[in-house]
Amino acid sequence: MDPKIYQSLVEKKNIAISGPGGVGKTYQINRIREFCDKQKINYHVCASTGIAAVLIGGTTLHHWAGIKPFMVDKFQKGDLNIVVSWKKEATRRIASTKLLIIDEVSMIGRSLFELIDVYCRKIKKRDEPFGGIQIIVSFDMLQLSPVKDDFVFNSATWEALDFSYVYFTKTYRTEDQRFFELLSRARIGKLNNDDVSLLKTRLRADNKEFELRGIKPTILYCHKVNVEKVNFDEIQKLPGSFYNYKCKDALYKNDLDITPTYTAQPPEVLEYFEEMKTLMNTLIEDEIFLKPMAQVMLTKNLNVEEGLVNGSRGVITSCEPNGVRVKFCGNFENDVLIPYCDFEYTDPITNISFVRLHIPLQLSWAITIHRVQGQTLEYAKIDLGKNIFCPGQAYVALSRMKSLEGIVLMSFDERKVYASEEALDFDEKIKKLV
Repeated sequence: MDPKIYQSLVEKKNIAISGPGGVGKTYQINRIREFCDKQKINYHVCASTGIAAVLIGGTTLHHWAGIKPFMVDKFQKGDLNIVVSWKKEATRRIASTKLLIIDEVSMIGRSLFELIDVYCRKIKKRDEPFGGIQIIVSFDMLQLSPVKDDFVFNSATWEALDFSYVYFTKTYRTEDQRFFELLSRARIGKLNNDDVSLLKTRLRADNKEFELRGIKPTILYCHKVNVEKVNFDEIQKLPGSFYNYKCKDALYKNDLDITPTYTAQPPEVLEYFEEMKTLMNTLIEDEIFLKPMAQVMLTKNLNVEEGLVNGSRGVITSCEPNGVRVKFCGNFENDVLIPYCDFEYTDPITNISFVRLHIPLQLSWAITIHRVQGQTLEYAKIDLGKNIFCPGQAYVALSRMKSLEGIVLMSFDERKVYASEEALDFDEKIKKLV
């Protein structure tokens, strides 16, 4: 763990961890979790979106706070009547939380941040930011910004938290220093002539090593509708029938299976089960349809030593009852059985664990740039032309890549690689504070 983070943890200061993609922010969060486990600190790990929450092994910030999207809209308009109900599990969850970790906080808007602050103050009955909960945030403000909201750092709550800032710059995602320096300039929207020339070498390029083994580049789109159409069309083209892999859900308490039936458990257990299924459906699809020869991506770290990590690309060789066999980019000689894996969420109040068994794969002919934030990709096709519509979007797409050789550009307009001036000013400001 970084010494400044450790010291701030011990002193119970609020901590803000920043830096470009691939510099080890997630690594630091995992060390913080280990610290909290050893010290028996009641903590929660949250993220802005479902996919980001799965990647960090936590839940969404909305779920932790028990807030629905419409409540944020009403709060923005000033017509939300905030009433604390102690019947809600979210209320009890907030009341017991000592430390809250929020990953990818840059994608969280000012309004949601301030609304949760209000709830925490009311529940904790303390007029301090977040009711006195120690807050740790991780972010890169030059990545994708909040949708239909202001930057979170413009919040009065952000200022009141008086963060101890830590800023990392050394990359661990790529060993190619030239590519990392290109990404550093893309991050601030200032590509030089050599960067432009280097990216142009990837226009309509390919990676013959991958292609010869049937691995196609994942297409990164700006819009979800394009992704869904491409994945649907491509899997339909493959011969043979679909294999349907349904998730298996269960509740456990003290290692006892208490999965409800309509007669075996009290109504509150059934209610909790249904609530958790709804949450899980925002994190992990409750079923997936696959075929042999489908292009897929691993969504879980299964074996880091063997390169089976979140974002690994491959092609299905066979579908079996107990799992799916996949030939991955990093191991062309053998296919690997991807079995059902568990994703667990334990409520610290009730000590009830909800476990979802699922196949940790997703179709990967295409994926949105928004959804890929936080992942590392080996082979992708990117449109850096007219479809880029917001600051940081081109940088996020490029910075997900493990190497320059894994990039295929469909089009390239250097003017589309730009950053938010407001986010740039903030980034420069916090670098001076570390």
